[in-house]
Amino acid sequence: IPLREVVERLCTFAPKEFKGYSYRGHPNKTVRGWGFSEFFETTFGCIPNDDYDWVKRSSQLDIVESGLYFLRHGSRFFDGNGRFSELRERFSQYPDDVMLLRMRECAWRINHYGEYNFCRRLVERGDPIPMQIALGYFSEAVMRMYFYLEGDFAPYWKWLGFEFRRRK
Repeated sequence: IPLREVVERLCTFAPKEFKGYSYRGHPNKTVRGWGFSEFFETTFGCIPNDDYDWVKRSSQLDIVESGLYFLRHGSRFFDGNGRFSELRERFSQYPDDVMLLRMRECAWRINHYGEYNFCRRLVERGDPIPMQIALGYFSEAVMRMYFYLEGDFAPYWKWLGFEFRRRK
């Protein structure tokens, strides 16, 4: 059965309400299904072939990292030819050099927004808005570093705290 037809059937037969919750928006867009090629093209643009490809994309990793997290931890319902599973295993973590780049960036942010700016400058000034901004950047960097030290990707910023608390 083509994926489009599967998604149409799921939308048709999916309950309009579940445990008192109902969907919002157009009823035909409540279920989303991606084919293998569409998932990778939408998420990454293309598939990195080697460490050099990863390093070339290092400035774009903030954009694709949540896709990598989803690839590693998301649900997989069907993988007919096994290609998705193969790539899921292949991209289960960053190559070592790329992971070190990500960790270096976090270490810089932890220092810059934590000790350097928050502790040395902002507390002395007592300016509450920059203090909150610095704490936000600092906290995000600490949580991301935790994921990297675990050999994992960090999820999208809105899910970062939730996933971090789940792992404690």
